[in-house]
Amino acid sequence: DLDEFSKIYPPELKIIVVDPSGQATVLDYEQNYEFFKSKRDSGARPLEETAEFVHLDISGELAHVVVNRYVALQDTRQKVVFSLDLKKSGGAWRVYRETAVVVGEA
Repeated sequence: DLDEFSKIYPPELKIIVVDPSGQATVLDYEQNYEFFKSKRDSGARPLEETAEFVHLDISGELAHVVVNRYVALQDTRQKVVFSLDLKKSGGAWRVYRETAVVVGEA
């Protein structure tokens, strides 16, 4: 939901995506927003809601979460391991850095 986007991600967001061949791409807030906007505008099916939480560590206003997701990034369903760094700000948790490792077809 793009209406919730700015509540989850702050402007300083950095996302590192590692594809199955080991190549890394870095996306910022605007690039990530445009990715989801183009998916919505093209009528693409939504990313799946299934998530498997592997690890959670909270220390004060910082948290680290590792999540396995099975998502339709393109035409195939792929397993992606997400490592999320969050900060608590104004009583809400926001993702300020995310690493997404695309493991391969699921």
